[in-house]
Amino acid sequence: MNKVAYYGVVKFGNMHLEAAVLDDGRRGFVRTKLAATIGFSERSGRGGRFRRFLEEISLNALELYENKAVRVVIPNGQEVMWVDCSILLEIVNGVINAALKGTLHPRMKHAIEPCRIIQSEMVRAAFKMGVANRLGSSPPSPY
Repeated sequence: MNKVAYYGVVKFGNMHLEAAVLDDGRRGFVRTKLAATIGFSERSGRGGRFRRFLEEISLNALELYENKAVRVVIPNGQEVMWVDCSILLEIVNGVINAALKGTLHPRMKHAIEPCRIIQSEMVRAAFKMGVANRLGSSPPSPY
């Protein structure tokens, strides 16, 4: 089983997402908390409804969700499923693209606003990191 080297919360506006860095340096999120951040119940993050949502908006996200998730133990001793951080970008892009094309299922429209906020915060963080790198200073890690 993979070990968690660092565990904490990543903030996207007023949303909080539990994140973990594994001992091999991979960064990612607690799978059920990821689903909750997008507007699903934590229970749906374990299967059915969230899986169908990913299937509709991003096959890459579905692949990460189903086949690349690993079981980890977080600091409170709870065993959870962890998924690589790249899934977040896949979900955000999938939701926003489907919404713009008019193909997002009406029951999934609740995911647009959280994804818009996450996208905005990711762009803001990338901009800050780029500016800091150009100035020769190290920006704080988003994890």
